[in-house]
Amino acid sequence: MAPGPGLVRRFGRVPRWVHWSTAALMGCCLLTGATLYLPQLARLVGRRQLVET
Repeated sequence: MAPGPGLVRRFGRVPRWVHWSTAALMGCCLLTGATLYLPQLARLVGRRQLVET
């Protein structure tokens, strides 16, 4: 995507890919942490011991 007039393209394809990959992994960490912290979500997982280890 070419930038319009007066705009500067700051980041290329690779830095954007790295950013979104990191964001997806952080989301995964938040979800697994929430299942350990909230009992309602722990019941949905079912194997809490497996998640803890």
